[in-house]
Amino acid sequence: FLAGTFVSDAIDRTSIGARAATGCQFMRAHQAPDAPDQVSFWQIITLSEVVSPTTVVDVLAVSGNNVLFGHGTGAGITSWRHVAMLEGGAFTGGISAPNMRGDTLVTVGDGTGGMAKGDVDGAGFNGNNLNIKSWNGIGFQNSEDLAIRAYISTRLGVIAAAENLQAGNAIFNKNGDVYGDIWGTGSGPGWLSAYIAGRPLRQYITMVGVYQNDKTKPFMLHDDGSGVFLATTDMLSGYVQSIRF
Repeated sequence: FLAGTFVSDAIDRTSIGARAATGCQFMRAHQAPDAPDQVSFWQIITLSEVVSPTTVVDVLAVSGNNVLFGHGTGAGITSWRHVAMLEGGAFTGGISAPNMRGDTLVTVGDGTGGMAKGDVDGAGFNGNNLNIKSWNGIGFQNSEDLAIRAYISTRLGVIAAAENLQAGNAIFNKNGDVYGDIWGTGSGPGWLSAYIAGRPLRQYITMVGVYQNDKTKPFMLHDDGSGVFLATTDMLSGYVQSIRF
C-alpha cells in the first residue's frame, strides 16, 4: 500500500523494514522498533526496487533538519547513518573526513572552547592568526595513560610542564636548574648548578677593624679572585669613608 500521509498510530509503530519490503515507498514512522529514535516523527522514502521479505532494504528518513540513511532487510532496518547537512544538523556519532574546515570558529562542548580565526595577521598578546580558546585551561594529555603532564592556563597566563621547558638547546628543569650555552665551562652547554659549583665561594665579612688602631684609617677588603678577601690601606686614596666606628 502507499502511505504518503498519516494512516494510523498503529501503522506508524510497525517496522520500517517490513513495510518497505512490501513495496511501500512513502511512509510515516513514529516509535517504530527500527526507527532512528523513539521520539521524532519520521518521513520515510524507500529506495529498494525488489519487493521481498528477505530483500535488502535502503531508506531515507527525514525529520526536521535531520536526514539519515537506513540499511536493512524486511526484518527491519539494522543501521542508520547521518547524511551531512550544510548547517543545523545534529550528529550523535563520530565524523571521519580527510579534511575539515571551519570558516571562523570550531567549537567544543558548550561553545566556550575551540579554535577561532584570529583578527590579526601576527603573533602576540594583542592578536594572532589563530587562537585556541578555553574558559580556563588547555591540557596536553597522553593517549596511553591519559595523564596530563603539561597545560596552559588561559585565565592566568601560565605555561606549566611536569618535567622541564625547552627552548632550542636551553632547558629549565623542574628542580629549578637551568641548562644552556651560557653556563658551559668550555666543552659545550652546561648546567647552572655545575657552573656555580666550580666557582669559589664568597667569604662573608664578620669583623671590621681599623689600621694601626687609628679610626681615621679604616681598611678596605678586596677579592683577589681566589675567594679570599685581603685587607689593604692603599685603596683608600681619594675615597670618602662614611662608616662610623
